[in-house]
Amino acid sequence: MAWPVALEALVETVRWFLVFVIIERLGEQALSQSNIIYMCFVVFLLPIEGFSEATCSMVSNLIGQDKSGMISVLLRRAMSAGYIITLPLLAIALIWPEGLLSVFTDDAATRAGCVDSLRIIALAILIAVPGEMCVSAVRGTGDTVAAFATEFVRTACIIAYTYAATFSFALDLAYIWLSVVIGWVVVLSLAWFWFGSGKWKRLYI
Repeated sequence: MAWPVALEALVETVRWFLVFVIIERLGEQALSQSNIIYMCFVVFLLPIEGFSEATCSMVSNLIGQDKSGMISVLLRRAMSAGYIITLPLLAIALIWPEGLLSVFTDDAATRAGCVDSLRIIALAILIAVPGEMCVSAVRGTGDTVAAFATEFVRTACIIAYTYAATFSFALDLAYIWLSVVIGWVVVLSLAWFWFGSGKWKRLYI
């Protein structure tokens, strides 16, 4: 069970490294703006990851109690709690982006260049809440190989889109950050399908 978890963390690290290597090709300004957007993204994710860890542990607990039928209820509650915590932050990002960005930089031009990308990230977080809970439920079942496969596919999609958006289509930075939205759609789709299929029940731990 352990090696897929370790590889999953490695793949995530490599993904962000490659994304920023690609964005660096757009110039110093784009790289600076992307660093700020990434910091906002991490802040938005913090409460989600907390609920994600709790979901993983509680799914394992429910399976151990032979109450796997309660997992869907747990997921709904975790998603609701995740939205309750993150929606106020996203509202600030959408209504007053300059105020939020001023926490990270005092340069007006840099803040202005980050606004569209910040809104894209806010959209990604809306998908990240159910996506993170579902993939955590997969981990909680002990199917760490499936969770790693999901992360690997997400990374491949994000890198492919980022590369194409940057070099093939020369899109603006905000459209490049759409790769995060695509990545979370992939995670949500794969994890929801895998968990709903019941294939994790083949495992005996």
